[in-house]
Amino acid sequence: MRESKRKESNKPEFRAMTPRFVVKDFDRAIEHYSKLGFEVRHRDEGFMILGRDAVEIQMNEDVDQIPANNRSICYMTVSGIDTIYKEINSKVPVDPCTGRRYSVNKKPYAMKEFALYDPFANLLFFSEPTG
Repeated sequence: MRESKRKESNKPEFRAMTPRFVVKDFDRAIEHYSKLGFEVRHRDEGFMILGRDAVEIQMNEDVDQIPANNRSICYMTVSGIDTIYKEINSKVPVDPCTGRRYSVNKKPYAMKEFALYDPFANLLFFSEPTG
């Protein structure tokens, strides 16, 4: 077993944050997110967890959801953004919510990123540090 380099402390700390989206239809969410490389890690009545590598997105199902009223945003850091973009763009060439094309852009805050909505108007940012 590998020994942790982090020293134990009595000081409380934040350790992780996981977005939770409201979606209208779990099956439609799974269809979309599988194109982004996510897989179902847990699903039961009204709650689901999708994951890819170390990233997880939790979801609540609300069949009466109105996308414009329930939008969430997730900003995630990745490595190999150009490869990830090509992979996702080959399966989802236009944003499912806007119908527009999206691309990787360099930002003045030392990041490369692209963003797209899911079919329920939740916005996903994919970002990689450039410096």
